[in-house]
Amino acid sequence: MRKRSDKKEIGLALLAFTVLYCLGMGIRVGFFLRAGKSMICEADALEQHINALIAYGKWFCGILYGLRTEHRLSLPNYSFGIGFGGDFYTGMQYYGVGEPLNLPVFFLPSSAVYYYYQFLILLRPYLAGLSFLFLCHYRQKSGGVRLSFDGMTAGALIYSFSGTVLFIGMWNPFFVIPMITMPLLIRGAEILIGEGRRSPLVLAAFAAGISNFYFFYMQVILLIGWFAIRMVLQKHRPAARLWLAFFSSGALGVLMGGVLLFPMFLALLHNPRSGGHAIPLLYEPEYYRELLRNLAFYVYHPLHDAELGLTVLAFPVLIAVILFAGRWNLRRERIELILLILMLCIPAAGYVMSGFAYAINRWCFAMALLTAWLTAALWDHLISTVSEKRPRMRRLLAGAVLAVVILSVGYNLRSADAPDAGNLPNGFVERMSGSEFLDRMVLTEVNALEQTVLPAPNRFARYSGRNPVWNAALLHGVSSTQFYWSLTNGAIADLFSELSINDLSNFNYLGPEERTAASELMGVTHFTLRYDTPEEQAYVPAGFVRAAEYYNFAIYENPMPVGLGTVYDRILPHSEYMTLAPADREEALLSAAVLEEGDLRAAESAGIALTDASGIPLSSQSPKTTLYLSDDRVTWISSRGEPSDRGTVLADADLEEGGTFLVRGGEGGAVDLLIEPADPSDPPVSLETGLYLEGLFIDAPGDIINIDIMRSGLSALPDDPETAILSDPPQDGSIRRTLSYKTPESEFYSGWHDYLVNLGCSDAPCLKVRIVFPTSGSYTMRSLSAVSRPVDALLSEKREALAAHAVQETDLHKNPVSLMTDTVTCHADGPSDGPGLLMLTIPWQNGWHALVDGGKTPLLRTNTAFTGLILPPGPHEITLRYRTPGLPAGILMSFAGTVGLILILLQERRRSIDPVKSEPEEASHETIR
Repeated sequence: MRKRSDKKEIGLALLAFTVLYCLGMGIRVGFFLRAGKSMICEADALEQHINALIAYGKWFCGILYGLRTEHRLSLPNYSFGIGFGGDFYTGMQYYGVGEPLNLPVFFLPSSAVYYYYQFLILLRPYLAGLSFLFLCHYRQKSGGVRLSFDGMTAGALIYSFSGTVLFIGMWNPFFVIPMITMPLLIRGAEILIGEGRRSPLVLAAFAAGISNFYFFYMQVILLIGWFAIRMVLQKHRPAARLWLAFFSSGALGVLMGGVLLFPMFLALLHNPRSGGHAIPLLYEPEYYRELLRNLAFYVYHPLHDAELGLTVLAFPVLIAVILFAGRWNLRRERIELILLILMLCIPAAGYVMSGFAYAINRWCFAMALLTAWLTAALWDHLISTVSEKRPRMRRLLAGAVLAVVILSVGYNLRSADAPDAGNLPNGFVERMSGSEFLDRMVLTEVNALEQTVLPAPNRFARYSGRNPVWNAALLHGVSSTQFYWSLTNGAIADLFSELSINDLSNFNYLGPEERTAASELMGVTHFTLRYDTPEEQAYVPAGFVRAAEYYNFAIYENPMPVGLGTVYDRILPHSEYMTLAPADREEALLSAAVLEEGDLRAAESAGIALTDASGIPLSSQSPKTTLYLSDDRVTWISSRGEPSDRGTVLADADLEEGGTFLVRGGEGGAVDLLIEPADPSDPPVSLETGLYLEGLFIDAPGDIINIDIMRSGLSALPDDPETAILSDPPQDGSIRRTLSYKTPESEFYSGWHDYLVNLGCSDAPCLKVRIVFPTSGSYTMRSLSAVSRPVDALLSEKREALAAHAVQETDLHKNPVSLMTDTVTCHADGPSDGPGLLMLTIPWQNGWHALVDGGKTPLLRTNTAFTGLILPPGPHEITLRYRTPGLPAGILMSFAGTVGLILILLQERRRSIDPVKSEPEEASHETIR
């Protein structure tokens, strides 16, 4: 007979867990303090999470400012600080917009967010442990299972110090959120099954949904699977009624969160990140070897984010469940355990659970929860194997096993954070004050621009540059070409793909790679160099002029910027545009606006002149290219299967037919090219040259293969080209690029296989280029060629014409607190001889509405990535208004869901006053004592 009541057991467990958790996290904080580090990692936290959190507070304060000054509720949700521009409300939901724990940032100064962010890193795992104990309390109270305080304490420690917390939760703290909400979802479902009450599940679904949509998706899959197993094994089951109640309760919770979830759902429809990845049947062998160790011990940077770290007690508990589940009436848990293990072993499961983005196991919190529960549920049974009649021995054994759990947690903490072990703090930001951290956040290239050349805040400006600070523009509200957020506008990625811009991925890019025409088309007004050195100055786009210096920064201005937009007098069908080579597409966009079929018909019927690809004047040239196989590790195999080894000279015709560079020897290799004008007798002119690798496919170790491409100029055409090309490229004045190829197995895979690598501008008569392959493997391409065009033609004939018709008097109407907007106005002059197409360098997305001289005008997707509208002849005032798509409907959904919850609560209250007997559910753990 138990000597303590269930209520006392849970109270003791809560007290013991709280004390032990504080001790454990005290040890962790001590490691960081000794290392002189904060708990803000140098990667995602610094580049994304804390940026978003500070901006979240400013967003809310901006709404309050509008109420106070304009006496009306306005939602300036559009931020030009999100890359080219994007919706803050949906774009930042992944990073915490909507999570209840983030609401205090509304009332904190920006410098205090530095402390609050770290406080949440310590708080969330503790709340996860409390949520686990809350679930244990219900199962204990409902009579299904009896739990001892030491078993529940051990389970809570296993859960709140699992690998998700120790590793993943340090790099991405909001990844711990589902650990808080998953036990609440299960508890709500159990109350529905056992008592018929729906409100706990509704509220749990609401909390999980608004906290993070990405993990809510995972939790929905896991909960449906859990419920299905429960229904199959339940003997007395009104299955149809329970399924209906289950789904309707979850749907009502989602409806309550509609104000956040519905706009997010619409935004996800245009996110290009999902799909296209190659999913193998099985993981690599190393993954399975690591997984076995990972069950009990911390693993630094686990493969595919399968971080478990469940303490050494995991092995005996899981094996006992698999072998003896029938004896303890744990058949349901055994099925759940086997299914979760299978999911860990099959890449397709990780692919589905990550939203079809790539195979990754961030759902491991479910394995931690199940293991923690099994530990608590089996604790008394395993301890009682000593003897029911020897209570002192049982207490000693229970204490010893709990001590093993505590020591195992301590070992994992040391493995993660100690300087002589994992040394996780090494990758974190130095410890400093909140004001010093805020200075670090804002002292970037954007600050240099604001202190020197940027116009007034409500005038449009967009910068590009070398070595930018990721996402620095967000806190300044200044548009840039640089973007690194998980949710991206697919229209921008489409344009990058069409122009074969050599960049990182479709959700992580720097911009037009200093290309002259692309910079103009994308509205770039300024270019920054982080380091003002001759080597860096070689990367400045042609035509940009030096404007200012600020500490180590150099700032260049575009003297003829398109800026916010320009007016075209011709349109080109997208189908015609796609027949051109990427370099020609880029140049064609300087002459005519590109529209897709439906929009093209509307513009043509309005009277805008239609042209085709043959009507676009192009200045691109195909210079002579000679390749030398200078490395005995590299063989060229032509598309006809003919091999060529070291010492072979390959001309244009050989390379344009395509083939494979086969690199052997276990290391990398290199080849050398000489690019010279088609007619060497022509006088030198300034040329922008690119190396075009069409249809590149790489079969080499690793999922990211970085090819280095180095260019330097030659003052004269050498008498002995082979000797000149084989010499190492000089350091001064050279251009060095990295082509970062992602295989379909990479989480950064974007489906990009065509790369036009910008080799910069030069008036040298020829260029020598070295391509360095990093590792052995096969590097196949449909063709390898060079393309160049005279910069003077671009500047004087086309770029200048576009700039001459740029919009004027732009006003972004930014909220002075949040620096976000919902209105943009400008002045534009239509062509004098007929209508034109106004192309605005605002990314194409739903939510914008246009007025020309006060009259509504439809918007057209223009130049693949941007927004356009038909403009009659003469001067016009243009007004653009932005509303987050789906937000009004989402508000109505939340209102309807809240009304539904109130009705359910009233119904449950009536039942509690006048209870009706219902058929009791058979306890699933009644034999566990």
